[in-house]
Amino acid sequence: MTTLKKTIFLILMFCLTSCAVRHNVDYKKILPRQSFVKLEKELITRSCNEGSCMERNFSAVASGVIIQNRPEGSYVLTAAHVCDERETKKEIEADPKSDLKIAFYVVTLDLKRKPVRIVKFDNRHDVCLVWVDNLFEPQVTISPKSPEPGDLVLNIAAPLGVFSKNMVPIFQGFYNGTNEQDMGVYSLPAFGGSSGSPIFNQKGELIGMVHSVIRHFNNVALSPSYQAMREFINGSLEEDMSNRYFRSLLRPFLNI
Repeated sequence: MTTLKKTIFLILMFCLTSCAVRHNVDYKKILPRQSFVKLEKELITRSCNEGSCMERNFSAVASGVIIQNRPEGSYVLTAAHVCDERETKKEIEADPKSDLKIAFYVVTLDLKRKPVRIVKFDNRHDVCLVWVDNLFEPQVTISPKSPEPGDLVLNIAAPLGVFSKNMVPIFQGFYNGTNEQDMGVYSLPAFGGSSGSPIFNQKGELIGMVHSVIRHFNNVALSPSYQAMREFINGSLEEDMSNRYFRSLLRPFLNI
């Protein structure tokens, strides 16, 4: 075999091998499963009338992902409608004989259950940030660029609360672009419990978050746009960390 033929042969083999490596991605090593959390909310209403009291319990599940670790705990991203309790509180407060207790938790893949504090939510883009003390699972990496239509994507979610120790469903789909409301549109299955679930690119980087699904066709999921999600995360983190810093300075004087 001549030197030229050998060179061409080696180039072709390199190209074929490179393509094979790129397409046979080991998602077990790439997907940040440990960063996923399930969210659980319990609402307990108690109403009394003429000495007789009735208590009702409601529960809901959702999904979330750790986006930043701090020495005291972690910030978790989820959907705004999971966090927003104003309408529920308004209905209860309208009845002076009723009261409401709300318990809000995250559950990790090793089933550790920890209470959350709501930091901020944005109903327009349906995105929410919560804080969890003593939560030290790995944080995700946010992609430095937005997805492009046709990109293959991956989603980790707990639809209908399907979740157990070291088990959480993983889905695969495609990014389709944004709609008229500036929402990211993904070919991904979603159902109740998928709200707040992270969407990743093939590098395992965060590019979106499921907040809703097309009614009567639950194989098209909607997300805040990449830009809106990133701006919300950055702005909310900066604001809350600044508030935490000033609270720490004032704590000795205010006994808080």
